[in-house]
Amino acid sequence: MIKAVLFDFNATLAIADPAFETFDERLHERGFGRFASRALFDALVADLHDGVEHIDASVDEQTYLAWARSHAVGGARLAGADQTEAIRIAGIYDEWNTEYFTRMVPYDESHEVLRTLRDAGITIAICSNWDWNIDVSLAAAGILDFVDHVFLSSRIGIRKPHPRFFEHCLQEVGVNAGEALFVGDNWDVDIEGAVNAGMTAIWISRDGTPPPRDVERVLVAASLRPVVELAGA
Repeated sequence: MIKAVLFDFNATLAIADPAFETFDERLHERGFGRFASRALFDALVADLHDGVEHIDASVDEQTYLAWARSHAVGGARLAGADQTEAIRIAGIYDEWNTEYFTRMVPYDESHEVLRTLRDAGITIAICSNWDWNIDVSLAAAGILDFVDHVFLSSRIGIRKPHPRFFEHCLQEVGVNAGEALFVGDNWDVDIEGAVNAGMTAIWISRDGTPPPRDVERVLVAASLRPVVELAGA
């Protein structure tokens, strides 16, 4: 019997407004267009790779934010910026990221699915590799009131797909792995991580991309609607 559904957030329940400018566009506006590239964006979070632990940096919000900023500056240096430029780029990233968090919009079926799960008495949790304050994003997407628990890598100090992230979520929700579903869009981070933790998982592949490999206890879906049936709601 399914007692809880654990959801990834970004690109699972909601996505940034397509009209919101990209980070590259923001860099061009601020005179740093020569650095605009996917490589720079990746470098800004180079030490936040999925699966790592950063428990000491997650003791409180200010410690975490300072740690993340220091790594963003280091990432910009790796991308070729000097120290002064790196500090400016990290600041632009912080500014852009803060605005990005307020521009999340739900997928068409998100509210319907969450409401149905809630009405059936199923616990709903958000389990995300996300910065400290996700409430503004959940509120922007109209999802906050549906959620019973929020688990963030920034607060836990561990990023998916680390097994301890999933163990923490299950323990705090108060269910075992066989009583929970995990729903996410990232195969390596969400799906394999959840399955390795003993959960059944639903991979959201909205563009119809097939799974990279066959894995037991994984359902592939183009939307969130199959979650309702699988959860028995």
